[in-house]
Amino acid sequence: MMPSLPVQSITSSGQTVTVTTVGAHNLAVSTVVQISNANQTAYNGNFPILTTPTLNTFTYQAITPPGVTPATTNTLFRLCPISWYGSVNRMGIFDLQNGAFFEFDGQNLFAVRRNSTLQISGTVQVTLGSGTVTGIGTSFATQLTVRDYIVIRGQSYRVLNIESNTVLHISPEYRGESYSGSAIGGFTVSRTRDLRIPRSQWQDPLDGTGPSGFNIDLTRMQMWFVDYSWYGAGVIRWGVRATGGAIIYCHTLQSSNIEYEAYMRSGNLPAHYEVDGVSPSTQTTATYSNTEVAGSSIFVTTTEGFPPSGSIRVQNAGVSGSAEVMTYSLKTPTSFVISGRAQTGGSLSQQNFPFSSTASVGIEYVSPDTTVVLNHWGSSVIMDGRFDEDKSLIFNFGSTSTVSIPAGQTVPIIALRIAPSVDSGTTGLFGAKEVVNHMQLQPYELGVITSGPFLIQLTLNAFVTGFTGSFVRPVTGTQISSSLAQIALNTSGSATITGGESAIAAFTNTNGETTLDLRDVRDLGNSILGGGFSNTASTNRGGFYPDGPDVVYVSATNTGAAAQTILARLSWKEAQA
Repeated sequence: MMPSLPVQSITSSGQTVTVTTVGAHNLAVSTVVQISNANQTAYNGNFPILTTPTLNTFTYQAITPPGVTPATTNTLFRLCPISWYGSVNRMGIFDLQNGAFFEFDGQNLFAVRRNSTLQISGTVQVTLGSGTVTGIGTSFATQLTVRDYIVIRGQSYRVLNIESNTVLHISPEYRGESYSGSAIGGFTVSRTRDLRIPRSQWQDPLDGTGPSGFNIDLTRMQMWFVDYSWYGAGVIRWGVRATGGAIIYCHTLQSSNIEYEAYMRSGNLPAHYEVDGVSPSTQTTATYSNTEVAGSSIFVTTTEGFPPSGSIRVQNAGVSGSAEVMTYSLKTPTSFVISGRAQTGGSLSQQNFPFSSTASVGIEYVSPDTTVVLNHWGSSVIMDGRFDEDKSLIFNFGSTSTVSIPAGQTVPIIALRIAPSVDSGTTGLFGAKEVVNHMQLQPYELGVITSGPFLIQLTLNAFVTGFTGSFVRPVTGTQISSSLAQIALNTSGSATITGGESAIAAFTNTNGETTLDLRDVRDLGNSILGGGFSNTASTNRGGFYPDGPDVVYVSATNTGAAAQTILARLSWKEAQA
């Protein structure tokens, strides 16, 4: 959580020390760094950064002038950022909407549970490509705050501005299916909440005073553990590997017999490492006028996460609300003592910021560019009971008319993918349903009937041209399928496929049926953020992983001397989590 940065050299001029790093250090003035392993002790210690002349140099002031320059070491210099503001490091099992993870914000270590199960009042109307959200029966100003994250149609957005109880503005612009023009109806909105439990409140704070007696050093490499029991009402445990290889569970959070609803929207989550440079934010609780002078206080809901002094950007409600950058010299839990107004970065004249219970005035820390690099060796996600398919169902779909392929040509026949979004057993494009589809799809078997020799390949995430079919739910006639996948059939013998990765290949019988076992092919998934805005087979990088779900193609190469025909059938299993 306090990762080491590689050092090129350390030199001094009097008490001023210059550190040159191998790459960009991403550190800013006032960040505290720990220097160790120099042979000259004057270089070693904890020091705030004074200046950052270049991307890979910074300076600090030693307590006494080092006697030798440049510094020497018998091993390697150690450089660790240990204290900063304005960014956080996270690691655990989580995405933007749900999960459990450790978080270090440069000051404190937290165990965090994230969920997006709380639906706010009313519904909203949104338009693809627009950052404005219009509410019907909503209470944006009382149920949300500026810089909250919300979920609309499975996608996360940050609240930039709350103009009223029925109008707010988001980033990025809305990416899903539009809903507008009707006075009744709309989409529901969920608020993402992070329950941040500080280390001081853990059952074992890992500071030597807890039951284990273990004192963790965040500047050193650690093995971190997060596990949870699912079905919405289980227990989350956070832990570390400690002395003798034992796992110490430092904190446990119970949900059963406590919560009223599932503690996360989904338990199907990825291992995730994240450096977040989004600045801390808050909003005002009283009017701050344009006549206020240095020494006055601006009152806010909280100053948690802000440094003791620094700069803030204050902005009135509305997408074009006036903004002013101010400096503050002191903070209390609910106020900033202002030391300077109309600073560079906002309006150069003092603005009026009236308080309103329905139009929020937002405040954001004008953060330095400290985004400490997060290093890791690897991760492992283990499911109790391993990967469990829905063993009662093997989904099947195939072509009903033959495709004629010229000699020597390779043609994609079938495409299969996880549907981009789902809701209540129904599927759709990204942003059409409430949840990004994170199920696993396991290929099972491929069967083909050919009139001659073919090379059959399963190709992952390729480009296709001339593919005639679109992705649809694997339904025949009026049959209802419970599959959350989508399939597309090609009927053109002139379609082509390029790129991608061949997952498995085999030659067919000269004439007749060939069956290929696909159970050793890895399961298909979806990207963490989701994607997939079209049902058309992709001709470029858009639409499939990492911009959406994996797409696997069954392609056939005619190895004979004349045109031959082919029919294909594909089977798969799903873990519908």
